[in-house]
Amino acid sequence: MPAILCRLFKIKLNAFIKDLRENKIFGTVQAYVYTIEFQKRGFPHSHICLFMHSDNKLPTVEFIDPIISAEILEKVEEPELYSLVNEFMIHGPCGAQNMNCPCMMEKKYPSVVRLPFHLPNQQQIVYGEDDDIDDVLDKPFVAASKFWKRRKVGKAIDRIHSVSPNLGEAYFLRILLNKVKGPTSFDDIRTVNSQTYASFRDACFALGLLDDDKEYIDAIKEASHSGSDLSLSEDEVKNLTLFEIEQILLRNNPTLKKFTNMPYPNVKSVSSSNNRLIIEELDYDIPVIKNDFDRMFLALTNEQRNIFVNIMSVVKENKGGVFFVYGYGGTGKTFSWKTISAAIRSDGNIVLNVASSSIASLLLPDGRTAHSRFILPFELTEDSFCKINPNGKGKLGGPNDDKTIIDIPDDILINDPDDPIGLLIEFVYPSILERYSITNYFQERAILAPKNEVIQEINDRLLKKFPGDEVGYLSSDSICESEFFHYQFDANLYSSDILNGLKVSGLPNHKLVFKNWCSSNVTEKY
Repeated sequence: MPAILCRLFKIKLNAFIKDLRENKIFGTVQAYVYTIEFQKRGFPHSHICLFMHSDNKLPTVEFIDPIISAEILEKVEEPELYSLVNEFMIHGPCGAQNMNCPCMMEKKYPSVVRLPFHLPNQQQIVYGEDDDIDDVLDKPFVAASKFWKRRKVGKAIDRIHSVSPNLGEAYFLRILLNKVKGPTSFDDIRTVNSQTYASFRDACFALGLLDDDKEYIDAIKEASHSGSDLSLSEDEVKNLTLFEIEQILLRNNPTLKKFTNMPYPNVKSVSSSNNRLIIEELDYDIPVIKNDFDRMFLALTNEQRNIFVNIMSVVKENKGGVFFVYGYGGTGKTFSWKTISAAIRSDGNIVLNVASSSIASLLLPDGRTAHSRFILPFELTEDSFCKINPNGKGKLGGPNDDKTIIDIPDDILINDPDDPIGLLIEFVYPSILERYSITNYFQERAILAPKNEVIQEINDRLLKKFPGDEVGYLSSDSICESEFFHYQFDANLYSSDILNGLKVSGLPNHKLVFKNWCSSNVTEKY
């Protein structure tokens, strides 16, 4: 969830920056700089500084008010919220208008002082570039740490800078500095009820400043005494618990190794626990997969079963091999892959289902794209390579792993750079005007193209060659409201231009053009 929130925030931030720069909602922006901060609950916000053109400076209140405004809730309609906003979210007036404002001390604005702090023996030392390092280290203040004392002159608002919980002891020290009154040393601030604790974290626990797991610990202890099937030692329970925690963390990218105060599970006692890929690929229900395999195997055709037997024999003999299955769409290639995958996984083995596109990968069980699985680069060059360990079992072999030359027959090459589609049509459909009325002529040839746009261009070029007048048919440019039965239908969201421009796989385009004798023969074959 945090990752999704951050991505949505970045999308909105980019859109806002675009409005500032390109749409010029405040005027011409010459430069900008921003920083992103995360609040205590992890929600991001941004501070943006704009450097405006001299013609679009905002020097007066009259210029700023139309751009930045805020409204206070109605006191009558929302009395509780109004009271909270008025008490905690509104500052002022202060100064001469209100000397009793919290920001006023002795009828003056108090200064705000940032209070730095450090862990024991980690204080900053200031010295000149020409000072001798031994003389600097011998000075008395180097080994001493000063704790803050009450100001003797004047008053100020003191603030301790924030510290991330990932910094460990520094984070717990900051908590103690905000809670413990009048400490004079690090030992003093770690002392609770006359007991000096070894770490600031332990002192925080002793003071009750951190949430503990006492209730969960008591429940686990109670279950260990009452449960009849629990026969693990304390060390085994601890190791398995840490292992499960590690798996949860790994699914969200971090690991227990990042937490210096947390123990790490013994990877040797848990099979393959140090390999995230193996853990993920073995995380399936074998009985369910066996049932799926039995059901799919019975549904295989004779041709699919021959493919299954050939591939599985190589797998069981651990020989390895490369297989290419050719077939038109809808002939059951994906079903064959699913059956083979279920057969291997039902034996407790690992299958990596990959595809070249994200849509194709969704059709495979736990499928992923090859770029995602093998970390393939998206922009390929002569020096591109994937991050597969060359010393592993997947190492490619053979004399042509680097570079090789492939001879392509001249009769299948398109040698016309100016009109390649015209040359392709002439090659596949020779003498088409004399033979287009012969049915077998189109049954023996076809042109395959990777994109619908290319198919449309080929169809248009062929259609213009045939004699006769064109007849066009348009699709319906409205949506059936019955599909919106469960929620309100807004026709304004779906204009005619949008509907007419849709090009959906498996459906014809908005406009179809036909001619006599060629309407069915040409368009159905592409």
